[in-house]
Amino acid sequence: MPASVLKDESKAFPYWQLTVLALCRFSEPIAFSSILSYSYVMTIDLLGGTEEDDKDASFYSGLLVSAYAVAEALTSVGWGTLSDHYGRKPVVLIGLGGVALSSLIFGFSQKYWVALLARFIGGALNGNV
Repeated sequence: MPASVLKDESKAFPYWQLTVLALCRFSEPIAFSSILSYSYVMTIDLLGGTEEDDKDASFYSGLLVSAYAVAEALTSVGWGTLSDHYGRKPVVLIGLGGVALSSLIFGFSQKYWVALLARFIGGALNGNV
């Protein structure tokens, strides 16, 4: 194969790689913001659904929503350090796997503390920042 053909292939824009990377990056905002529309109703259900729980549901709903962002803020520097040391691909894969697993646990949670812990772990394992 002539050298000029090899040079042209190496300079080609990596559309496929950027598409995969964009899809990976797109998962984080979905995992963070999808809860916003149903967090209040879910919190009432997880707390037991009594009138007393209705009074505190907005506070606990706010905790549930913000746990992801707080954990993400606390661990983002550590993920950056790991990415510098081990490379981007392993960190992104661990982040995607962690978010997927925590979203699954969150979806099947029957108790408020399990849902809160799943959201916190999802934010902590998010290496896509």
